[in-house]
Amino acid sequence: MSMRMQDFQEQINLAINKGKSSNLPLTNAGSMGGNLAALATALSTDTTTHADAVEAPPAALKTNLIPNDRMTQFVEQVNLVINMGKANNLPNSGATSMATILNNAVTALTGDATAHSREMEQPPAALLPDLGN
Repeated sequence: MSMRMQDFQEQINLAINKGKSSNLPLTNAGSMGGNLAALATALSTDTTTHADAVEAPPAALKTNLIPNDRMTQFVEQVNLVINMGKANNLPNSGATSMATILNNAVTALTGDATAHSREMEQPPAALLPDLGN
């Protein structure tokens, strides 16, 4: 399966929405935002790339910041998306990169006052993919 940067962003948004539906905290340490920020920091210094040989990721990409089953599932889902991005040679860091998308999501979560409800909500604009329109 091929993955573009837009696909990566959409998968991160899905993980965030799933976390919101589980009532995970949005910001502060140990929250979705805190975990995304830690993963973005780890990615920005990660020099591993996709290769035929399996490379060991940095410890920060394997560690959960909060011992909570629902948060662990969130972090694991985001890590799976990161691994798919790496397998498709998406850049780890830089202006248009996986780390930038994670940081943008943190910024959006910081200003996101929406809570999960059964009705469809419009996510903050920063969580929507830029389709170039």
